[in-house]
Amino acid sequence: MGISGGIFSLVVSLVFFVYALEYPYSSELGPGPGMFPLWLSGILILLSLMYLYSAYKGTDSSEKAPDKQSQKEMLFILVSMGLYVLLLPIIGFNLSSILFLFAFLRKGYPWYTSLGISIVASVVLFFLFTEAFASPLPVNSFGF
Repeated sequence: MGISGGIFSLVVSLVFFVYALEYPYSSELGPGPGMFPLWLSGILILLSLMYLYSAYKGTDSSEKAPDKQSQKEMLFILVSMGLYVLLLPIIGFNLSSILFLFAFLRKGYPWYTSLGISIVASVVLFFLFTEAFASPLPVNSFGF
């Protein structure tokens, strides 16, 4: 990535930081809509500056290309994320999340453990967001 990538990251994070200042930091209920993007972009600014410093000193690892196995894993992650976004409005949050989590957990756990964790995590998150946070999530024709 080098210095040019660090500069790009810094510029993008500065733009997000400026736009985050347009939203209220707090509200009568607690944190406002500007708090999260403000903190994230601020942290990204710091990380970009740290990366620029290491790139300038020549201690960054941007010259090392990932090996074939790492490239396959990155491609698997990107394709999985793309499929998750495409399937979400079609088959709903629960089924999309179960498939997505199962695909990732399957590499480290037996299939039944991966499936169990995927189902429990998806259902708990669904009820947490829909009931506790009153945030609608995409559902399929069966309502889940």
